[in-house]
Amino acid sequence: MPERRRVLLIEHDADVRASVVQALAGRGADVVVASDLTDGLARLGDGVAPAVVIVDLRRASGAARGFVSAVRADPRLGDVPVITMTAEGGARARERGEAPFDLEDVLGIVLSLCEHERCA
Repeated sequence: MPERRRVLLIEHDADVRASVVQALAGRGADVVVASDLTDGLARLGDGVAPAVVIVDLRRASGAARGFVSAVRADPRLGDVPVITMTAEGGARARERGEAPFDLEDVLGIVLSLCEHERCA
């Protein structure tokens, strides 16, 4: 069962990662970080049970689908919400609902998800 307010953040950019971690931790979240999808899967394999997963799509959009499929296939994690985001702009990214992310929007979504029954 996911732990309350534990968030797995998969973000390759150290500066973005630090900003998101600081913002989430400041609002009571326990943030586990991974620098890429492989590292994220390893963290999940090590028993990390997040309430929410945040995945950076900037360099991993195709691989992110495989990551989400792997999470969905795990009975322990199948209903854990996965939020995708990117700091990269552009019309195509905006059309896909990916870019650019607003930190306050992400925080609001994550904290809202952490308040649902699955996180209690």
